Amino acid sequence: MNWLNEDLKKEIKKIFEPRYKRSLTDDEVTQIAENLTDIMEAFLKMKWKQKYGRP
Repeated sequence: MNWLNEDLKKEIKKIFEPRYKRSLTDDEVTQIAENLTDIMEAFLKMKWKQKYGRP
């Protein structure tokens, strides 16, 4: 996963560690990033289909 660089990992930790109230492991940070991209992909596909009626 080349897109997930150290700066993005730090940003994810900064946002999500206070919510989880603990330090996150690198694997957890990677999983959060993957989940966020999956959600965004599904959302954008839905919006595209609403606007254009096809994928």
